[in-house]
Amino acid sequence: MIKIVFVIIIAVLLLLFDYVRKRNHSRNKYRLPDELKSRYKKISVAPANIEILTNEYVEEDLESGNNEVKAIDALYDPNRNYVQFKKFASVMVYHYSTMGKKYRFRSETIDVSPDEIKKKIQKTGIIDIYFEEKNLQLHYFDLSFLAY
Repeated sequence: MIKIVFVIIIAVLLLLFDYVRKRNHSRNKYRLPDELKSRYKKISVAPANIEILTNEYVEEDLESGNNEVKAIDALYDPNRNYVQFKKFASVMVYHYSTMGKKYRFRSETIDVSPDEIKKKIQKTGIIDIYFEEKNLQLHYFDLSFLAY
C-alpha cells in the first residue's frame, strides 16, 4: 500500500515539474532582453494599427509508434496511423512613417492562432515595438503578452 502511495506522489511531482518547465519556457520564448529595451527607442502602438498575417498549415505525426507495427496496421486501415495537427505561423505587422518614408515593422514568427493573438492583444491594450533609430531594420516587437 505504501509503495502505491509513493508511486502516485512521484507521478504527481513529475507532472507538476513538467507543467512548470513548459510554462517557464513559454514565458521566456517571447521575452525581450532588458538590455535591448534600454538601448532601443520604444513606440507603443494601439491594437487597431497592428495587422496580423497568418499562414495555416497541417503537420503530420510521423514519430510516434513503432514503424513495423505502423506498416502492418496500414495494410488493414490506411488511415489508422495518419494523424494531423493544425498549426499556425503568424506575424504582426506595423507600418511606421518617419521623415516622409514608410517602413514595415514585422514581428518574429508566432506559433499561435490569429484569434488567440487578437484576444491577448485586446487584454493588453497596447503593443510595444523597440527599434534602432539609425537602422530601422533592427526592430523588435515585445511579445511577452503572449506568454500569459
